[in-house]
Amino acid sequence: MKQSLRIFLLLMLSVCVSDACCENLFKKIPRAVNNFVEKFNDYDTTYIEPNKYDFAAMVQSTTSTERYTLRTDDGQSISFGPKMRPRIGPYFGWRWIFLGYTFDVSNPSFGDHSGRKDFDISFYTNLIGIDLYYRQTGTDYRIREADFGRGINTRELEGLNFGGLKSGVMGANIYYIFNNNHFSYPAAYSQSTIQRRSAGSFIAGIGYTHHTLDYDHRKLDSLLLQHGFNPSVMDSTLRIDEVSYSDLNFSLGYAYNWVPARNFLINASLSAAIAIDHIESTYDDDKDRPFWRRAFSNNYLNIDGLLRLGAVYNNSRWFAGVSYILNTYNFRHSDLKTTNMFGNLNVYIGFNFHKRK
Repeated sequence: MKQSLRIFLLLMLSVCVSDACCENLFKKIPRAVNNFVEKFNDYDTTYIEPNKYDFAAMVQSTTSTERYTLRTDDGQSISFGPKMRPRIGPYFGWRWIFLGYTFDVSNPSFGDHSGRKDFDISFYTNLIGIDLYYRQTGTDYRIREADFGRGINTRELEGLNFGGLKSGVMGANIYYIFNNNHFSYPAAYSQSTIQRRSAGSFIAGIGYTHHTLDYDHRKLDSLLLQHGFNPSVMDSTLRIDEVSYSDLNFSLGYAYNWVPARNFLINASLSAAIAIDHIESTYDDDKDRPFWRRAFSNNYLNIDGLLRLGAVYNNSRWFAGVSYILNTYNFRHSDLKTTNMFGNLNVYIGFNFHKRK
């Protein structure tokens, strides 16, 4: 059997060499790869002007916003949000990719003593876009809003520091731009092309995220007592120890680039996603509650959202702009509902250099 296989392979090799098919094969592979890469730059130049430079440098200020809300089925809710701290730093770009580092303006030393970590990578082309992100909040949350029902005035709680909450999210999104011949996402968010005529496009994508919430409700009970509230006014459903869930979503949306004047661009993009959420949550030591209310692990369908807004001035050599990207993730259950909203407001100015040959 082995001898027959060797003879067969030798015959195939001789045919390949005699017909020069191997040579053709090795020519076709790099050609196919090159055609695939060139597809990313295949667009109508009356709508999209290619970048004339290989590299870019810029300074960017980023302000992060976040709001985490827990809500019960009977309408009680409490929302938390960290302090807004602007960060600033340098960025360096090569064609489609921008990488950089920002530091806290109020605490310019490296690292964040509150435990906050934030990492984002975006890859924009006319065909596809990819977002990778990792966020770990610190212990600098505040109570943004509380509603315990029954006419209870909770205004006094708003703005109070609450160090009993930590949340994290990590994930990736990839999306396809249908009208990639006329519409340019990079023109709005990475300045690697210039939109010359107004155009829009439908966008479809898939994403995966993993969310964690570490919540010490005992600290919240103590805070309520300090301000004259009986902790019993808060529904026991809100007394969870942690929430951890994964989110697989399929999105569809629309984006539009409006060109009001030469070198100016305004973008708006909105996508809605059907999400399959798998959650594992544990309540505190309330042993009288049924097990399914103390710990549950199930899959549910929910709706997520992604909003992008941007305004850019780009004359090919210099560029400046502002953008806001907001992600919304929801989990809905008859017993517990959570909403996690986080976004980045970016203000930047930069220039391109090393003209392409």
